[in-house]
Amino acid sequence: MEDWCAQSAVDTAETGQGWRLLSHADAASQWRARDQSLPSAGWEILGNCLELVDPATADSLHLAGTYRNFDLRWDWEIEKAGNSGVKYLAHPVKVAEHLPMVIGATAAGLLAVGLLVFYFGRFRFPRAAKVLGILLVCLSFFGFWQSRSVHKEIQNYRNIAAGFEYQMLDDTLNPEGAIATRRTGDLYGILAGENEARQAPGSGPRRHSSRILLVGQQVQHWLDGRLILEYSLDSPVFREALDRSKFRGDSRFASPTAGLIHLQNHQSRVIFRNIRIRELRTTASPSQP
Repeated sequence: MEDWCAQSAVDTAETGQGWRLLSHADAASQWRARDQSLPSAGWEILGNCLELVDPATADSLHLAGTYRNFDLRWDWEIEKAGNSGVKYLAHPVKVAEHLPMVIGATAAGLLAVGLLVFYFGRFRFPRAAKVLGILLVCLSFFGFWQSRSVHKEIQNYRNIAAGFEYQMLDDTLNPEGAIATRRTGDLYGILAGENEARQAPGSGPRRHSSRILLVGQQVQHWLDGRLILEYSLDSPVFREALDRSKFRGDSRFASPTAGLIHLQNHQSRVIFRNIRIRELRTTASPSQP
């Protein structure tokens, strides 16, 4: 791992021309986790790698500032059955961190009422009291379960951003790999790319090179040097796919504006190597990798 992170796969031609390298120690100040720059819990920079080493404690990361036209490139390695992604044109999502407490308090209230109904109602309306009491108690236990579930989700996806996602996945071992639009290189949940990223179990590290090119309305997803997905933000094909997705009606997708570059913590260990970005003019033409 150390050797892989020590290697610099960045072409010398990319060291100029407006490129910024984002995965070495000097770039730590360019990343944000809950509006704090690195170092941040769960993340480490080693050589040319930015590594998510402890998903349980880490926030997701995003670059300082917003981006609309850019060329973003990176290498990456993900753990077995892992799931991650890079979001773009993304915007922060505020999470009600007090929500689990509210749900839990409501569940406790239902439990108390259910026990009271069951106890006092048995004298005059025993059958009705029993049915209603059991129903309220069952609802309360469902509420407690929901409270824990919501709390876990909030902890797992802290520092959430909503936006277009370049999916990064162990396509072979992660169940998401069986679903079109959720495989490596896809525009998550919206458009499927043409990729051959699947690896047989035990075939070694899940390592790839990726690229997102966004100029005006045109978007390209590259994987291991191949263009696997190309779409236009204002095309009927994209609009129809968006309407079929869970993001239907979300203005952040229907009318995208400049947004964050976001490294997702999806509770999988992942390494980003040689991340670099170059901002572009809308008149720029796509360049080959």
